[in-house]
Amino acid sequence: MDNTAVKSLKLPSFNGEHKTFQVWWTRFLAYAGVFGFAKALREGGESIMPQTDETDFDATTAQGKLIEAAKKRNAIAMANMTVAFSSEGTIALVYEAMTDDWPGGLAHKVVAMLKKKYQPQDSMTKVELRKRLAMVSMKKKENPSTLFEQLSAIKNRYNTSTKKIEEEELMAVVISVPYTHLRAHDTP
Repeated sequence: MDNTAVKSLKLPSFNGEHKTFQVWWTRFLAYAGVFGFAKALREGGESIMPQTDETDFDATTAQGKLIEAAKKRNAIAMANMTVAFSSEGTIALVYEAMTDDWPGGLAHKVVAMLKKKYQPQDSMTKVELRKRLAMVSMKKKENPSTLFEQLSAIKNRYNTSTKKIEEEELMAVVISVPYTHLRAHDTP
């Protein structure tokens, strides 16, 4: 990617709404990949990170250079999340990730809190998913693509890297929605 294209990328902002989280997260991960701080967002953080921000290390050694790079990725990730978050609730997650050991915060902790809040994997989430799938509908003379838009929104909200909605469930929803968009003379 040339420098002009990279410079034109804009940091995606997040307003704290559940319905926008998955799209924002996907864009934010892509942004993090381009700007080199995606490793700092991984679950559990980078294994090379020191115990505290003040831990001494020799930055002239190979190991020290790796540590320094990991700390820099974390700082860049925290700065980008701080700028990306536009609600008090999301900024509060940044504050919660700040500790005496890491006054600037740890990005992976913010990510863990985001996922707990916006992508919980509990029984209530399964109930909400079933409810949302049952609400998929299409109005008379509406384009069938609206069904697939609704299903995409549901997939965006409930699919995670470890859990995916089964294709059979989605097909069952499509089949069960009455096709009322057909004109009266088109029906047998």
